[in-house]
Amino acid sequence: MKKIMISSLLIFSLVGCQSNTSSEFDTSKLVKIAMSDVTEEQQKNIPITYEANSLEDGLKALPFEVKLPNSLPIKDTEFQPPVINDMKHDGEELMTEFQAASQDGKESILISVFNKEINLNDEGTREVDINNEIKGYYGNNSLSFNKGSISYTISFLNEELTEEERLIELTKMAEQMI
Repeated sequence: MKKIMISSLLIFSLVGCQSNTSSEFDTSKLVKIAMSDVTEEQQKNIPITYEANSLEDGLKALPFEVKLPNSLPIKDTEFQPPVINDMKHDGEELMTEFQAASQDGKESILISVFNKEINLNDEGTREVDINNEIKGYYGNNSLSFNKGSISYTISFLNEELTEEERLIELTKMAEQMI
């Protein structure tokens, strides 16, 4: 009898673990954005765009983990629900955008996450150390880096900051995401 109970508990715990580790894009709590001004043929060549109703729903829909920074350089703001673009219509290549902005609109943060490692060393960028293991590339108010097979770009718009001050704030956000 003990063996049956232990076996049952083991099976239930394994099933519970499997349901929490889905590696598929879950659109069940997302809203598909209609493209009414685009033909069916054109729709095949552009990403399917989804909006989440909440930040939590957007994060849970992704088949990979995204760690957003908790401490932002903009006071009294938080990330809005993300927009998720299914690039190939199969849930395999996703570009997700998270935004936060000041109430007066003078400062904004955009974090773009792509579940594909890309070459980030573009002309006009400079290499920066985010930590001992990860290097990033800074240019045009943005810091880009790869963490495993995920590519991140953090953009921070604030006209009052110098380039060095902006880079410091971007690096602080990137460190929280690693």
